Amino acid sequence: MPKTTDDEPKDRQFVTALSRGLEILRCFSLNRRELTTVEIAQLTGLPQPSVWRLCYTLIECGYLVSNPASKKLSVGPAVLMLGYSAVSRAGFADAVNPYLQRIAERFGGAASIAIRERDAILLLQRWQADTMLTLNLSAGSTVSLSRSAIGWGYLAGLPSQERRRLLADLKVEAQEGGAELLADIERAMADYARDGFVVNCGKSQKIINGVALPLSVRQSRDVYLLGCSGAATDFTEARIRAEAGPMLREIAGELSLLIGDLNAMAAQGTARRS
Repeated sequence: MPKTTDDEPKDRQFVTALSRGLEILRCFSLNRRELTTVEIAQLTGLPQPSVWRLCYTLIECGYLVSNPASKKLSVGPAVLMLGYSAVSRAGFADAVNPYLQRIAERFGGAASIAIRERDAILLLQRWQADTMLTLNLSAGSTVSLSRSAIGWGYLAGLPSQERRRLLADLKVEAQEGGAELLADIERAMADYARDGFVVNCGKSQKIINGVALPLSVRQSRDVYLLGCSGAATDFTEARIRAEAGPMLREIAGELSLLIGDLNAMAAQGTARRS
């Protein structure tokens, strides 16, 4: 998570206190359900006294709750309501689930729609088939941008220079096996140029293979992504290239139109209420 500093240039409309409060809420995830104020200060780079004051305010407003036994904080009902509203806006989940279910059950794996969230990929909706292999991921989970198939799908939609800058910012080359990973990503980009999808075999988890591509959603500032993953023993690279990739490519057009329509409906609803 990027550190928050006092000397960052902000425009006059920017409310720094609000931004800092939101930074604190972003610290919590499925893997970080409870945090102390010390941990929050480390994650955000904010001074400890500022963290105390902001957390107190968030507690008073219902966005954080305090556990007296552990002396840790967790997200409160107000945050959960915002999350439910975002996920269910304009029936998003109900609309996309049939597509994800079709993909997941065809290949005995999991299918997801996602967007980029800072230095990771956020799963907006996910459907997992009933198989022996169960991954601890759901809507709201994040996965690696540089190592997951769906992260590679995001990279595939970027111009080459922007992609190289992002990978440099993520310090991929400095990671263990970074040079090899960069070479694998470049090969995947070539695959996308040729086939319209990327294939990632074992780069996120050794026993998992995946395929993904970016969706062309009109008038959207977010890049939506469609991906499918499964156990490497059955979801082989040959099967991905022959069956799964082409299926995602065919469905991508329908999903792009559908998500565009949902976003337009949500925007119209917001305009009517304002």
